[in-house]
Amino acid sequence: MQMESVEGQYRSSGQYDSVELKATHYSQEQRFSLELSSRLAQEVRTQQSEEVSQVRQQVLNGEYQINIDSLAAQIMLLGGAY
Repeated sequence: MQMESVEGQYRSSGQYDSVELKATHYSQEQRFSLELSSRLAQEVRTQQSEEVSQVRQQVLNGEYQINIDSLAAQIMLLGGAY
């Protein structure tokens, strides 16, 4: 990947850091790839935040239940030791 002019900018937004790069000469494929990776990263962060919020609320309400079968399967899969 060859770029002629690049400006970098660092900013912090909430819990996640981000870096914004601007280039004057990206190919159409490069722009598509960058846009797609940016969108996917945002969706993953949003989904994780929502799941954490849901679990937190369940714990606060005393409604959170551990799936014992799933926990046991994970322990068996990992060998029970770190």
